Amino acid sequence: MDDPRKAVEEISDAQTALGDLSHPDRFFRPTGKGRLGPHVLTSATTDYLAKSRYTVVTWNNVPRDWEGESWVGRALDGLKSHDWSLLVLHDHHLANMMHTLNEFLDRISDRFEIVQEFPDACVPMRRGEVQSALAGLTRD
Repeated sequence: MDDPRKAVEEISDAQTALGDLSHPDRFFRPTGKGRLGPHVLTSATTDYLAKSRYTVVTWNNVPRDWEGESWVGRALDGLKSHDWSLLVLHDHHLANMMHTLNEFLDRISDRFEIVQEFPDACVPMRRGEVQSALAGLTRD
């Protein structure tokens, strides 16, 4: 999205639509097209997220699930390479790969704990407060 005002408007509209269903931390996962880098945020969106007290959540394990069944091995490799891994799977691909999701869950069930928390390294902003440098994630 090239117009930062449009991105801010989209974030605001989504928050309005969520209303009371929203988590108190107002989680926001910027799109990264599979990778983190300066294309992820703009200074306008970062300012808006801080002012509106969002928690920005990034990732450190993207097994490219859109490429087919071999994502399971890549996800397992990613889990092994981090003390704490935040794995991204895309729900619009799950319909085509439910059997591989079950395989993945079976393979990790006795080796890894699944929790609904985020590693500090994947939370550059918590409730509007910058936790780590955002410079590497902004394009302007």
